[in-house]
Amino acid sequence: MKNVPYSAVVIVLVMLAFTGRVSAENDKSFYRWEGSVCAGLNSNGWEINGGIAWMPLRLVGVSASLGLDSEIYELADWGHTDDPDFEYDYCGRVLFKPSLVLRTPALLHFESQGLDLALFAMPGLTLATPARGSHNSGWCYWNLAGGINAIFDRLVFTLGYSYSTYNLLDGHPYTHHGGYYDNGDIPGTHSVFVGVGYKF
Repeated sequence: MKNVPYSAVVIVLVMLAFTGRVSAENDKSFYRWEGSVCAGLNSNGWEINGGIAWMPLRLVGVSASLGLDSEIYELADWGHTDDPDFEYDYCGRVLFKPSLVLRTPALLHFESQGLDLALFAMPGLTLATPARGSHNSGWCYWNLAGGINAIFDRLVFTLGYSYSTYNLLDGHPYTHHGGYYDNGDIPGTHSVFVGVGYKF
């Protein structure tokens, strides 16, 4: 695994400082489970995942998600992937992401709408299957996500950014758009994403 950037460590420490009110917040009843679906764009193409989080404390928990990262299809190929003569050469990898979940107490509360705004951070790992045609690709990478949660009753809307030492083209796989990196010079992946979750 590659080293986490120092800026990522600083962000996590700042988020931990916000959780000083954890014990007070946990005196209230709350939902301990949360299912979510997220989708976004990244420096590889697009990604989508679904996951579940367990929150034993109101502001601290663990999560796991399963998803897909892939190159973006060309417009000419949309609707032709079921054609028996279509040669599918887009690179994709299945991703499993276990993470620690850290949330701040509500930074803004809108009483009339019943809406809370809070920040979150999710340091964790990205475990990836090898892409088709790859050789000696990595499978375990560092990952850090952070952003804003808008919490409305049981619904949780998310806008976030993540960085991972993972890269879709690790291992020189088959790829539609091309791209080649030496094993020692593979860039990480930057992502922006939106999501919706439901507490239960």
